[in-house]
Amino acid sequence: MQGFKALHSYRVVGISIYPRDGADVDTLIRKVDEAMYAAKNSGKNAYHSASSHC
Repeated sequence: MQGFKALHSYRVVGISIYPRDGADVDTLIRKVDEAMYAAKNSGKNAYHSASSHC
Protein backbone atom coordinates (compact mmCIF):
# COMPACT_ATOMS: atom_id res chain seq x y z
CA MET A 1 0.00 0.00 0.00
CA GLN A 2 1.32 3.37 -0.87
CA GLY A 3 1.46 6.01 1.83
CA PHE A 4 1.57 3.51 4.68
CA LYS A 5 4.63 2.55 6.66
CA ALA A 6 5.07 -0.67 8.55
CA LEU A 7 5.17 -0.36 12.31
CA HIS A 8 7.28 -2.91 14.12
CA SER A 9 7.24 -3.34 17.86
CA TYR A 10 8.84 -5.66 20.34
CA ARG A 11 8.49 -6.32 24.02
CA VAL A 12 10.90 -6.97 26.81
CA VAL A 13 9.77 -7.98 30.28
CA GLY A 14 11.56 -8.05 33.62
CA ILE A 15 10.15 -10.27 36.35
CA SER A 16 10.73 -10.15 40.10
CA ILE A 17 8.80 -12.22 42.63
CA TYR A 18 8.12 -11.44 46.29
CA PRO A 19 9.69 -12.62 48.60
CA ARG A 20 12.17 -14.64 46.54
CA ASP A 21 13.74 -11.58 44.86
CA GLY A 22 13.24 -9.04 47.62
CA ALA A 23 11.33 -8.34 50.81
CA ASP A 24 10.47 -4.69 50.10
CA VAL A 25 9.11 -2.65 47.21
CA ASP A 26 12.37 -0.77 46.53
CA THR A 27 14.35 -4.00 46.18
CA LEU A 28 11.70 -5.60 43.95
CA ILE A 29 11.62 -2.56 41.66
CA ARG A 30 15.42 -2.48 41.43
CA LYS A 31 15.53 -6.21 40.65
CA VAL A 32 12.79 -5.99 38.01
CA ASP A 33 14.60 -3.05 36.41
CA GLU A 34 17.85 -5.04 36.26
CA ALA A 35 15.97 -8.02 34.81
CA MET A 36 14.29 -5.82 32.19
CA TYR A 37 17.64 -4.46 31.00
CA ALA A 38 19.07 -8.00 30.88
CA ALA A 39 16.11 -9.02 28.69
CA LYS A 40 16.60 -5.94 26.53
CA ASN A 41 20.28 -6.81 26.02
CA SER A 42 19.42 -10.38 25.04
CA GLY A 43 17.29 -9.33 22.09
CA LYS A 44 13.79 -8.53 20.98
CA ASN A 45 10.69 -10.18 22.41
CA ALA A 46 12.48 -11.45 25.51
CA TYR A 47 11.85 -11.81 29.21
CA HIS A 48 14.22 -12.23 32.10
CA SER A 49 13.69 -13.19 35.73
CA ALA A 50 15.49 -11.33 38.52
CA SER A 51 16.43 -14.67 40.07
CA SER A 52 18.19 -15.92 36.95
CA HIS A 53 19.90 -12.56 36.54
CA CYS A 54 21.72 -12.67 39.89
